[in-house]
Amino acid sequence: MLATLYFFAYAMSEGMMLGDLQMDSSPWGKANNLALILVLYGVSIAIIVRFVRVILRRLWLESTRSEKIKARAQKLVEYDLLTRLPNETLCKQQFEKYMHDSLLVDQLVAVITLDLNNFKVINSSMGHEIGDKVICELAMRFEDLSFAQAEAFRNTGSEFVFLLQSEDYDSAIEFCQRLLQLIGEPIQILEYEVELSGSLGVAFAPFDGTSYHVLRQKSHTALSHAKEDHDAGFKIYESEMDAFIRDRLRLIKELKIAIEQEQFQLWYQPKVELSSGKILGAESLIRWVKPDGKVISPFHFISVAEESGLIADIGNWVITQSIADCSRWHQMGFEISVAINLSPGQFRRGDIVSTVSKALNYAELAPEYVELEITESLFVEDDNSTKDQLDMLVNRGMSIAIDDFGTGYSNLNYLNKFNASTLKIDMSFIRNMTNDKRQQHIVDAIVQMSKAMGLKNVAEGVEDEATSTLLQSLGCEVAQGYFWSKPVPFEEFVHFLKQ
Repeated sequence: MLATLYFFAYAMSEGMMLGDLQMDSSPWGKANNLALILVLYGVSIAIIVRFVRVILRRLWLESTRSEKIKARAQKLVEYDLLTRLPNETLCKQQFEKYMHDSLLVDQLVAVITLDLNNFKVINSSMGHEIGDKVICELAMRFEDLSFAQAEAFRNTGSEFVFLLQSEDYDSAIEFCQRLLQLIGEPIQILEYEVELSGSLGVAFAPFDGTSYHVLRQKSHTALSHAKEDHDAGFKIYESEMDAFIRDRLRLIKELKIAIEQEQFQLWYQPKVELSSGKILGAESLIRWVKPDGKVISPFHFISVAEESGLIADIGNWVITQSIADCSRWHQMGFEISVAINLSPGQFRRGDIVSTVSKALNYAELAPEYVELEITESLFVEDDNSTKDQLDMLVNRGMSIAIDDFGTGYSNLNYLNKFNASTLKIDMSFIRNMTNDKRQQHIVDAIVQMSKAMGLKNVAEGVEDEATSTLLQSLGCEVAQGYFWSKPVPFEEFVHFLKQ
């Protein structure tokens, strides 16, 4: 308005407004001038208002978009993308609410950790797509589980967490039993009928603690014990379990010292051809000899070494020492082979081919005198990587044996896939076969199957002549066990060979 007034004043003073356009001082002239000013001002205001409206709308749209992004981000933080179940972030928040409520009504809060025992097998044999569908189907079952004040959360992989408010232990135990029953019901995915099994670990607030992290840790400790005891299904946390964990940590520390101080020894058990009694080779078996002379069986430390990752260093030493000892036998005139047990952990590292090759070159031993024994547990690992490494070992002249056959997954497809040339029949089938016809039939079936597939067969755990004779009559080719010799140190084994 000011700019317009001064413009007209300037125009009049300069004579720019002539004739009818010349402003006058009459009332009508002043009214016209003021009207013109107001019209210009109104147009300006209209333009500004429209501009402000556009800006406000843009701001509103941006705010709405930001809210949606924030909501999606929050969902990503709080919910599992695959199953749509709340994740551990919400689990912790819900636990705090449960704890507050339980103190008012004097109830227990159970933190239950569930893990599927055979999910790796499903992923390995059927593929990750089927595995994801199985997890989603389970999640829907958990959501439909009608139990007062129980909620399901997904952590990672095949692990779920449940929060339960209960009046006593019995109701929590009932929930665990129902949960295991629900898991055990077959799941139909496409043309597959999948059967699952799970283990549960349970910790209770306030008796086992009031912090979420403490209770989760204790429920995980109980879960580990449930997995150790395959028949248990679920375990409730007890304070003694902490001592078990401390013992495992102490054992790991001692194993590290044992590796540094070379406290391990290899003992050997002969493998005998049943038809001739000839010694064809020996299986190398590790023993931990402590400074005080106490001998520790691998049964007590191998699983801990695998869990801690120390198995790679121990396994590499076993490979190198076994091949070196076999070379020494050859130098003494005993041209026999050596069988070396391999762990899945050694394949994860990816250097097993180079380790074996270096040991063979250093010992100047031909690769056909080395047999590598793998267990069926290797089947649930990344079989593509494992297969590549096994193929390279076989192509270099070594043979592969499946140890403890019949006790694990017994997927016959893997016998070809992993280039196996030998089946070792587990001792659990051998020990009572002379008194148990069903055991005989199992052993006979494995022997006949191995022959049909062109595989050698070795029976473990032969302890008497009757078992040896029966195995020979069934067509078993090679055996090992206390009937001939228990595992003995290198020097005693050489003495056995000489005899």
